[in-house]
Amino acid sequence: MQQRITQPFPCAVRLRGYALALWLGLSSTVALAEPVNLATIIAQHVAARGNSAQALDQVILEQSGQMSFPGSTLKIAVHMWTGQGKQRSEATMQGLTQISSYDGVKGFKVEPFEGRKDAAALPPDEINIIKVDADLEWPFVHAEQKGNRLIWLGSEEIDGGLAYGIRVDLKDGNQRTYWLDADTFMVIREVSKNKLHGVDFESESDYSDYERVAGVYVPMAVSSGPKNASAAQKSTIQFTQATWQPAVAASLFSRVVGGGSP
Repeated sequence: MQQRITQPFPCAVRLRGYALALWLGLSSTVALAEPVNLATIIAQHVAARGNSAQALDQVILEQSGQMSFPGSTLKIAVHMWTGQGKQRSEATMQGLTQISSYDGVKGFKVEPFEGRKDAAALPPDEINIIKVDADLEWPFVHAEQKGNRLIWLGSEEIDGGLAYGIRVDLKDGNQRTYWLDADTFMVIREVSKNKLHGVDFESESDYSDYERVAGVYVPMAVSSGPKNASAAQKSTIQFTQATWQPAVAASLFSRVVGGGSP
């Protein structure tokens, strides 16, 4: 059963104060008594986010909604499955479906909006990116086990409120920086630096409108664009449904719709 947060998390309206700390099941007194450092912030994030009926590495998060674009009334239906080291995303408009999918070993994409209706194998650079996106825990949780290196960035003002920063030097050589709201300990911003076709590409995503889905807080709005882009310059996915799936057929991540084999 989903419990919708009636006021959005940061990136829209910031919620502050003792009542919010109680609501998330945290003790503000204890939190203030602890030193603010990398280990405590990650621990606070894990505790605040909550636990699902099963460990996050044993479930698939299924979400659906719509994508909108800056300066346009165009809406595209979006459907995503993420978890267990796999991810599939579909964007559908006017009978055409764009697909990006990774089954944990290899991936493919179908790009009909760009005139390519046959499936093509995902190149290594794109697989590196989707591998990270398939991690439901975020790559700073259990970082050592994942081969990632963490750098504590301290605090900074993000969209008018205090946030804590963690830079993640990924095992694959790419880099992600995460900003966690100082009150909720949820991720509100992610800055990605990825190598694509030999060129460094930086992008930025804001996460908001968190809902509690079967005990775990999930961002239901994701706005993305180039690094340092304003909110008005970012595309937004607004999810309207989110569920945890204990089992999804492995064939989902290798199934091609509307094209040939990758």
